[in-house]
Amino acid sequence: MGYELLGKIIELSAYNRSLEERFRKVARLTAQELGFDSCIIYGWNREDNTFTKLATSGARKSVINMYGHKEGLCSWVKRNRKTLQIHNPDPRNILWNQIEDRGIKGFKTIVVSPIKDESHLYGVIYLKAGDRLSLAERKKNILNVVARLLCFFIKCDIDYKRLKRTYTKLKEMQARLGNAEKLMALGELSATLAHEIKNPLVSIGGLATRLQKKLSKDSPEYIYVEHIVKEVTKLEDIINDILHFTEDRTLKFTAEKLDSIVEEAIKGFEDICRRNSIKVEKLFSQEPISVIADAGQLKIALDNIIINAIQSMEGGGTLSITTYRRRRWAHVEIKDTGGGIEPHLIGNIFNPFFTTRKGGTGLGLPITHKIVTRHKGHIDVANEYGKGITFTIRLPLTDSQSGGEMK
Repeated sequence: MGYELLGKIIELSAYNRSLEERFRKVARLTAQELGFDSCIIYGWNREDNTFTKLATSGARKSVINMYGHKEGLCSWVKRNRKTLQIHNPDPRNILWNQIEDRGIKGFKTIVVSPIKDESHLYGVIYLKAGDRLSLAERKKNILNVVARLLCFFIKCDIDYKRLKRTYTKLKEMQARLGNAEKLMALGELSATLAHEIKNPLVSIGGLATRLQKKLSKDSPEYIYVEHIVKEVTKLEDIINDILHFTEDRTLKFTAEKLDSIVEEAIKGFEDICRRNSIKVEKLFSQEPISVIADAGQLKIALDNIIINAIQSMEGGGTLSITTYRRRRWAHVEIKDTGGGIEPHLIGNIFNPFFTTRKGGTGLGLPITHKIVTRHKGHIDVANEYGKGITFTIRLPLTDSQSGGEMK
């Protein structure tokens, strides 16, 4: 007796289904084999110190979905790391040894067994019966083996998820390396062309401006010269963007107040926001946020995102800018109500020369991405097509704010 149960559970190790589905089968088989009305499997969540229900089988009454680390019989098992068996003479009772547990209501026999190895607790098996039962030594041994098998399942799942994350990161790194090689070649070509074009373009712009000043506005030639000046100015902006993207300027890192840099960036766009009926909402952190940054370069990165946001809200809207600290990172969120980007295009927004705007150079966001990366930061995008888009820049806090630990 019991070997059939253990054999079925061992077979589940090769079962190509989720951990939760395998646990439901284990809960059902264990309740049947040991003669209990209900079996619940809880997993221990180390991040928020809670026992969370992973699977249940049998009687559904008095099922608790979550226990805190000091709540219920699970807390006793966590402290003592051994199986607890109690008899509840009055099924209306929810107290045992001054421990309140609403999960025992309606049951006379309760057994809670730890799912653990030599060093860590991974959860508990919670068995309940409406009648008074007593686990024989053989059944206790079966329960212990079931708990060890569940521990094996959980550890394998943790290792699988860790390997999957590592594999995903390696694939991302491989893709980035491939893109980096393309960008290097493109950057060298772009920089060479930009330098070759810039000098004659400056001459053309200067001569056209001088000619414009000499002509009367009533002159029939004035409109042509004015158009030349405007187009040359536009070309100069494009050339400057290309040079800014391709040149690796030395950054001057100093300890900076993040809110001050963000505030300065916003001020440059207050007039254009008013003219375009764009409401600016600022929600800055209540505590100072200090980052190691090149303030000028970081402002350029913010400017590019704000410009995109303003241009996406031609008919007015709301520009929301939020700063806050989370763990070891400083965050800047820039959110607009400009309708977002078509989902199939979102993966291209950091590619050089990609743009969805007529007359755009497609270099603003690549420049921003480059600046943030050189600050050892990250930039995340949350796109809600039809509503708007949110850019979140994450930058490392200074050592004094992060406790000297950086990830």
